[in-house]
Amino acid sequence: MCIVCRASRPQPELLRFARSADGAVGFDVKNRLQGIGAWVCASSACLNKALDPKQGGFARAFEAAVVFDATALRTQVLSMLDEEVKNALGLLRRQGSLVPGREDVVRRAADLLAVGLASDLSDNSRHEVAERVPDLQRVMLPPMAELGQAMGMKDRPAGVVGIPKFGGAGLLAAVARWQGTRAPPGT
Repeated sequence: MCIVCRASRPQPELLRFARSADGAVGFDVKNRLQGIGAWVCASSACLNKALDPKQGGFARAFEAAVVFDATALRTQVLSMLDEEVKNALGLLRRQGSLVPGREDVVRRAADLLAVGLASDLSDNSRHEVAERVPDLQRVMLPPMAELGQAMGMKDRPAGVVGIPKFGGAGLLAAVARWQGTRAPPGT
């Protein structure tokens, strides 16, 4: 359950924070740190409120004094979620399951769970993909240069990538968390 909005959500839709013995609060991206955790919705609104020391959400959740730098912790969360998405992309690439490129995505649409679009892809390209594979879920991914690197394309940008049915659910969960923390509050 989220310590901010009190909504019960599946674990993949939440962010876990842990408190060390000295009161320091840290982000537990892999949900593996020992001890009591405090869960926050993977939304910018809940994250912002959780990190607001005036709200006291972490102190209430842990029922103890907490120490954290809100700006540094927010930066850590966003950075670790970026890495989580890129690592998931890299894993699927190494398995040979990602489908890079618009034409291959169209050709192999039946094998795909979703299509990922770089956040800086042009509106015309987005519209073309939507027309050519209207039944596929579309998700925002990192900018083209970062997407190309995550896919092992070194200096070549990538704008469109097919996310496979087999193995793609983990990437979609990471993307949902990544997107939620970047959406303007209230959207």
